[in-house]
Amino acid sequence: MGRSGDVYYRDIYYGNRAALLAIECVESYDGRPTVIVGSLTREDGWSSETIFVIDVDGERGDRPREGRRYKLRDGPLKLDIKVTDVDVRRRGRHNEKSIGLIRFDVKVRGR
Repeated sequence: MGRSGDVYYRDIYYGNRAALLAIECVESYDGRPTVIVGSLTREDGWSSETIFVIDVDGERGDRPREGRRYKLRDGPLKLDIKVTDVDVRRRGRHNEKSIGLIRFDVKVRGR
């Protein structure tokens, strides 16, 4: 993820079910992400679960940190999401923080 509005989608199939993993920037400052949310939406479209919230200030979620892991288990599905690279920058007159760059390693296991 490198800028505001970036979204990463991954279709997941496990057993006889399907889901959609979304990692998206939901807030930004000066065109750069400040809040990123990861969620899993099941195939029925009605059930969705937030896996993580990353907030550059740590007010509404975890501060971005390299090596941080987020895991979810849903029956036979196992998600393991790891922050592999992160760069927090300060910009503007008020020295506002934003996420200059963030990368994730996503592993999915299912039966």
